[in-house]
Amino acid sequence: MYNSNVKKTYYFRNKDIDCFSFTYDIENNKIISFKKLEGFNFIIPYLKTDNLEILKEYLLFDRPIPYSRKNFNVLFLKDYDIFKLYNTNFGLNLDDTFWIVSEDKKDLKWNKVNFYKNFHNDFSLEMLSDDKPLNLSNTTEVFLPSSPDLFTNGELKKTWRKINKKIYLYKSSSISNQNIQYYEPFAEYLASQVASLLFNDYVKYDLILENNSILNTCKIFTSENISYLPFSYAFMPNDYLDKNILEEKIKNAYGKEQFEDLMLFDALILNIDRHLGNFGLLVSSNTQEKIKNAPIFDNGKSLIFDYKTYQGKVGKMHLNNYSSRPSKMCQSLDYQLEKFLSKRHISWIQKLEKFEFKNLSNVTIDKNYFKFIKKFFKQRIILLKKIYQKNFEVD
Repeated sequence: MYNSNVKKTYYFRNKDIDCFSFTYDIENNKIISFKKLEGFNFIIPYLKTDNLEILKEYLLFDRPIPYSRKNFNVLFLKDYDIFKLYNTNFGLNLDDTFWIVSEDKKDLKWNKVNFYKNFHNDFSLEMLSDDKPLNLSNTTEVFLPSSPDLFTNGELKKTWRKINKKIYLYKSSSISNQNIQYYEPFAEYLASQVASLLFNDYVKYDLILENNSILNTCKIFTSENISYLPFSYAFMPNDYLDKNILEEKIKNAYGKEQFEDLMLFDALILNIDRHLGNFGLLVSSNTQEKIKNAPIFDNGKSLIFDYKTYQGKVGKMHLNNYSSRPSKMCQSLDYQLEKFLSKRHISWIQKLEKFEFKNLSNVTIDKNYFKFIKKFFKQRIILLKKIYQKNFEVD
């Protein structure tokens, strides 16, 4: 293991306030002690529990780069030791202001280590590569954190960069089991155009070509004072046991109409991946109190992003039935469209009837895909209007 001590005490901090401490028994892979400290009220609700297994799961699996990241095994080879990363990178990311520091480094201060003020990224090229492992040999206890990417979640290859004093996220696409490249970057770019029409607060995605890979880029929407709280961590653990109770809690926190709008948007663009991690709230970093809803973001698994996998007559049949697929929230995307449509959405229909997708980037979108999506989305708008007329008895 990275450290000869099999038991080590850590402090979970919000900026420079100690929220709780815990001792980890590395040899037996368990937390053996836990103590609430002065800042305990200023952590995410999900961690306000005495359940040490939940804390362990968060620390080992939820906060770090996920095992499901496509190039995970290439990045780390056999050198993945989560507490080595915590000892050198402190669990720092660009979503929030939490970090984990070992007892022997208690004197470290937030202003010295955080990436908002001290942005740098030693691993940006590797994070987007399929064949470049990370060089962690220089990441020793005497160095400051090397990259916010090590504690950035999500399955797609991605990295943070600073361009002209602004921080941007760059993310790639995924590949099917048949080694077919998915079109998440195209779908993300086009879906953000729909979002710009329907929402005031959304993340604008662009397309770029880098090293023969098509990537999305977008500006960061958090800061040192504003954190992102996904709904996956916005409530107490027991609140996640009942789906109906959870949905009511989300509506109360997010706003009933705002939740309905998001669900309708997802159904319209055929987003099959609106999970609890990619929508939520912007909160005060210091108090965790809500400021406003987070902008609409992460729509890549929409607009038939897996278009290239559907070939021939069978593929065409699957495309024709695509909207019968389940989403994360409903039994089918068509059911979701009807369930969350309300009378006030007439304004959406009026806007959408005049809408056209455009490619204003310097990247060429697959001609067949672009043509298909333009036609398919128009059909989706026609369906939306028909459901509206039927449900609200209007012409």
